[in-house]
Amino acid sequence: GNIIIGGGNRNRPDMLNRRAYFKPESLINQMKQMKRLLPGAEKLNIIRVWSGIESYTPDSLPIMGRSGKVDGLFYAFGFCGHGFQLGPGVGDVMAELISTGSTRTLISPFDIRRFTDPTAIEMPLMSSLMSTGKLV
Repeated sequence: GNIIIGGGNRNRPDMLNRRAYFKPESLINQMKQMKRLLPGAEKLNIIRVWSGIESYTPDSLPIMGRSGKVDGLFYAFGFCGHGFQLGPGVGDVMAELISTGSTRTLISPFDIRRFTDPTAIEMPLMSSLMSTGKLV
């Protein structure tokens, strides 16, 4: 089997070539942590490393829900570096939305239309912030 570990120090991507590179010292630090958490890890072989570019939405919130323009198209992206952790829950919510047409989970704050017509969707957190000056 394989063990997948993640994280590491951020590195500047090569925007011209649209590539991200890992820092060797980041891998060394990860292996030190792995050895601390999993005795015997120093005997493991590293078979591959990966580095990617994280993207962020303008408001740092994900986009989830149905497309405002294309019938039958659903979105779940823009988790600003947190997609791996949230993936199982997002999958459940999206499966419910796609299969039943609605979800018991409040996802209106993540509607893609917030970028084109903020008045088209219910934004309880933003409404709270605007009326009270704080998130309630």
